Amino acid sequence: MDGVPQVCVLEERMVDEPDFELDAVSLACGGGMIALAYYHPEIARRLLARPREAGPGQIGFVPLGAQMDVWLAALRMQLCGERFVPSELLDSLQPENEGGQTRLPPDALGGVRPRLDDAAGLTGRELQVLELVSAGKQNKSIANDLGLSEHTVKLHIHHVLAKLNVRNRTGATTWFLQNRERLPAPGWIDV
Repeated sequence: MDGVPQVCVLEERMVDEPDFELDAVSLACGGGMIALAYYHPEIARRLLARPREAGPGQIGFVPLGAQMDVWLAALRMQLCGERFVPSELLDSLQPENEGGQTRLPPDALGGVRPRLDDAAGLTGRELQVLELVSAGKQNKSIANDLGLSEHTVKLHIHHVLAKLNVRNRTGATTWFLQNRERLPAPGWIDV
């Protein structure tokens, strides 16, 4: 199926096999995305730290120990051709530099670095819109729920994507689902 991203899901225990070769897996997948489904972050970190045999951006991750909606969003994102790397894997990838920031290899996120701080500078209204986007609602439905125009909702979504440094609604949903524990509770918003 030309033009449609292909994802091959790889079990974590396969990575520890003595004859495991990422090149061979990539070839068997037809050059598509490889998604490592893992429970143990240390195994995923080992794969992430390997030299890029299959080329940058070819390996994504599905954290099976997370809530189901998080790993489903991660898999959905990869089916859309985006790469997903959970923050738990990135946090220990390289030592911190002088400013206390973790340094990442240039291709660790396929060129995109989502913001991981609590609210990422989002306004209350942007958080409301993001919560509804993450619930799978369409712009028209979000507009009706919040008493806004559809155009205003689109603008809020555009601002959310820019502030989170993600490319699409799936990336924003993934960020929200990973960070919602640290965000103010629903009904909190001061708009």
